[in-house]
Amino acid sequence: MNGQHGQNIESHVKLIEQKRADLNVSQFIRDAKSLTAMAPDQDWESNHWQGIGTFTTQGAIRNGKLGTLSESPLHQNFIDFAKAYIRHRESDSPSRHNRKIDLRALRLVEKSLTQAGINPYPCNISLHVLNQAAEMCSQISKSKGSQYNTGRALQQLASLLHQKSLTDYSVASFSNPIAVPRQLHLKLGNEANEHRKRSLPDEDAISAIASIFAKGFDLTNPKAHTDIYVTSCIVLLLAGSKRGGEIHELEIDAEIEEPDTEGILQYGWRFRSFKSKKNASRIAWCIKAMEPHAREAFHRLQEITREGRKFAKYAEDQLALRAASPNAPLRFYRHANCPNVLDDKPLSPLEVANALGSQCTTEKNAKAILKQKGLSTGHGDHTLNSLWIWALSRLPANFPYVKGAKNKRLKYSRMLFCMHPFQLKRDATINPLSVWSPSLGSLRDRLMGSETLPSIFEYYGANAE
Repeated sequence: MNGQHGQNIESHVKLIEQKRADLNVSQFIRDAKSLTAMAPDQDWESNHWQGIGTFTTQGAIRNGKLGTLSESPLHQNFIDFAKAYIRHRESDSPSRHNRKIDLRALRLVEKSLTQAGINPYPCNISLHVLNQAAEMCSQISKSKGSQYNTGRALQQLASLLHQKSLTDYSVASFSNPIAVPRQLHLKLGNEANEHRKRSLPDEDAISAIASIFAKGFDLTNPKAHTDIYVTSCIVLLLAGSKRGGEIHELEIDAEIEEPDTEGILQYGWRFRSFKSKKNASRIAWCIKAMEPHAREAFHRLQEITREGRKFAKYAEDQLALRAASPNAPLRFYRHANCPNVLDDKPLSPLEVANALGSQCTTEKNAKAILKQKGLSTGHGDHTLNSLWIWALSRLPANFPYVKGAKNKRLKYSRMLFCMHPFQLKRDATINPLSVWSPSLGSLRDRLMGSETLPSIFEYYGANAE
């Protein structure tokens, strides 16, 4: 009787655990579906997620082309979990390459379940299923590196299954059974570590940047804008952004907040991936400890580029008005130093120079500036109306779009880094009638310095104290 009673208790406990795992899977899927801000263009019901991959069975994709998706999706008991897992992983660490490997691991697990005649539901994933998936990978993939990376993806899957109690079996002990290939050893050895150390920024340099950033700046002081730019870029990169080029194409509304699968509110930036062939939208999630500094860095960049975007939007609207009605009257952009005169009033050379952004106080200097710009210097030669047509004709090529940007639809008026020309020169007068955007090269030049441009470290002193 006691033996029978013990077996009954054991069976009852097992049923409770199975029920709990089943409920956890359902909740995991619901949580992932709610992460819509992270993936506004993803249709949950679609089996093809742009920039991610296809939720099809192993073998449905051949030679890089899609198979018949309607005939080969993942099993209905597995596919929603697979989508939830991909979205969960994407929220943790956005990478198109990683997602492809994760999808490969999921396909192998589903195939391992179905080949064994087991209901392909995540609760049924066991150590045996994971080992079979790894063995299957070794059989179908010729690349040793691909085999090893898929094994790692299986190990990451097992870790999540254990952490969130999504399976009825103990899988915590699963580790990648596929050996590290020789060429990957070269990337992981001591020599490679030393090379990476040489490639990483010096700790003293990072400390100096942090010290400069922590002192704060007068955001209205144009002479501080170059230091605000450099320190804020470094903070964004340290906080979570992967590539300097990508942060330079952030849009003004790139900030995003969303609870993760644990219900903890996460902060990050939506960006266009340079690695994605389709320039797909991604999210760089901020390291939690860096979040206050990252928010402040983003705010500082917003503030010092506000006037640039304001002008860009005004010029964009003026060009759109002229395109819609060629005879429509246009009006000069009234920046802070613009003379307070009627748009059709003939101007003196001094008024012309000030209208173009100069802060001249003598007519002699004003005439020299006009000559430099190729403009006549006579009294009454120009009005604000004529100067505005001249200014519009000298906007950057492809305006209102940013020429050379990976995101071909990126507008200056929407760009976080939209600046006026010369804005990052400490002692130069900005041009309020045009726009310019810095690049990764701009950041590098201000970090490294040159004969004519002192680095930020030289400007503040080596220890930045």
